[in-house]
Amino acid sequence: MAIEGITTSWPYMSLIRSPPDGANFVNTLSPEIIELHCNWIVPFCKNLALHPEKVLDPNTPQIELNLDGQPFIDKTIIPALRTLAPELPNLNLMISAMFHGAAQGWKIFTSEYADDPLNPACIASLLPEQLALLGRICMTNDSNEGGLGSISTRKLDASGEAKRFQEEYLRLQKEWAELARKKVEDTARKKADELQWLSTIGIVVDQASIQKMTVAQLKDQFKQHKGIYKIMIKRAPQVHPWDLSKIYKKYVEILARLVNTVHH
Repeated sequence: MAIEGITTSWPYMSLIRSPPDGANFVNTLSPEIIELHCNWIVPFCKNLALHPEKVLDPNTPQIELNLDGQPFIDKTIIPALRTLAPELPNLNLMISAMFHGAAQGWKIFTSEYADDPLNPACIASLLPEQLALLGRICMTNDSNEGGLGSISTRKLDASGEAKRFQEEYLRLQKEWAELARKKVEDTARKKADELQWLSTIGIVVDQASIQKMTVAQLKDQFKQHKGIYKIMIKRAPQVHPWDLSKIYKKYVEILARLVNTVHH
């Protein structure tokens, strides 16, 4: 949801609340807003649904990552996800599913902007004279709420509450990203230490030596043979996986029997 927020929803709110020079509000019926709703939001989400890898790719142009093409309002989310990506093997699938759902949601939300001249509920069905008759319509609902909406917003900004909220939010995001980075580093360090240890003890195949091993040493050999099995899967794809599985299971059976022998 955070990805959808920084790429789509937050930029959208910025676009509809940033009037052009000389205007007091964004016109719902302006060509730019019609183009945004009719030809940009849904295709934007569909593109990321089809290519979720673009989200974390540092070479992806910003115009493909952000609805308004501007830098992200929160610059900590994407780096944090890049750090966590190795531990989230299905991350791209989740991103794809999320943007697929977002595309459906935006399609419903912007249905009045659908390019369907035959549908009287769509803006596309209106003649230029009808558009002129409607005049300018504010994209936001401040005018519907009277002065209350605008006054409330101005009071919130004047009190500094909005700024304090944003600062606290960014602080928590950075703290979370730092914890995630540290977790990944700790995991990588543990794996490196384990690999170094396993490379030191080597692979023992002599039965007499194996029978003299402690349970801890036998467990290390389990890990070694498991590693061999994984390497065989990667380097010998022409061998049927079931054949490799049988080989690995044979190792496990032998070592399991030896563990029982040590215990008894």
